[in-house]
Amino acid sequence: MSTKTEQKARPSREAVVDPEPEALARFPELQLAVQDGQLVTTFLRTLVRGFIVGRELENTAMQMLKEATANRATPPTTREADETVQRRLKLARGHKKAIVEHWNICGILSRLHKRVTPMRDRGADAADEAVLIWNTLHNTYVEDERRRAQAEEDRRRREAEDRERAERQKILDEMEAEALRVEAESPQLSDREEHFVELMATGFNAPEAAARAAGFKDPVKTSLRLIALPKILQAIEAKRKAAEMRKQAEAVKATPLDVQIEEVKPNIATGITHDRTTHSCEILDERAVLEAYRSGGFGVPPELFSVSQTVANQLARERREQLNRIPGLRYRKETRAI
Repeated sequence: MSTKTEQKARPSREAVVDPEPEALARFPELQLAVQDGQLVTTFLRTLVRGFIVGRELENTAMQMLKEATANRATPPTTREADETVQRRLKLARGHKKAIVEHWNICGILSRLHKRVTPMRDRGADAADEAVLIWNTLHNTYVEDERRRAQAEEDRRRREAEDRERAERQKILDEMEAEALRVEAESPQLSDREEHFVELMATGFNAPEAAARAAGFKDPVKTSLRLIALPKILQAIEAKRKAAEMRKQAEAVKATPLDVQIEEVKPNIATGITHDRTTHSCEILDERAVLEAYRSGGFGVPPELFSVSQTVANQLARERREQLNRIPGLRYRKETRAI
């Protein structure tokens, strides 16, 4: 359903009628425009015939010019020849007057244009100002609403990540508890036996070398004895199992958080206008841009100096705010409701 404001903004067919005497009295320029408009109407009624006659007049004038051009180099030398020239002169002047009178519609259209153009410009300027104000209000709301939606989405993501982080810590705590339990269930060993088990569980493949590093006097005989004891084998397995659990826990801890949340869309009305965002680049200092290009440190393409503004606008669409890092350029963004 249209609002009253929208109904007033739409030009109705009833508004296109003959002006009333009161309107003519209030607006003198309207009376003049009506008079010119009536002349235009009369011209349009005979438009086809008018163009045919105009072409005939033009052809006759071109023939007169052709004849005059042919005689330009031979001035008259007798009275009779000069009389012929004067008759041709009078005929050409009369023909010009006929052409001007025939096409007097041009002056009428020019006067009519001068009278209606200021009215058009005043109305268009006022409408442009209104568009600017409403568009600014619309853009302000859109930006605020987008920021609100983004902030709400960020809040939900943080909450989801906190929950995910807490759940992950719970799993890590359970894995560490299991590793401690496995280690606690290992048989009681002496310090040197504990050292031997630690070495075997963490990379020593040769029992003799592990026994020597653990401080046993006869590493060969001792290693054969230790590696055959069930409690040593059980302790090595427990150590390896606990180490594997902690390795898995580190992998879990290093995995990035992956949370899925519903996108929060800004509450913006659709179907009334369509937002179109344009990206352009303002060249503030051509010399500074050229120096930036010569330095090679800002990624200024050479095409910028041959295509200029077109390439600059293309860069604005591609790089957005990064353009502000280039001396002499400034990124501009404008969104309009159309």
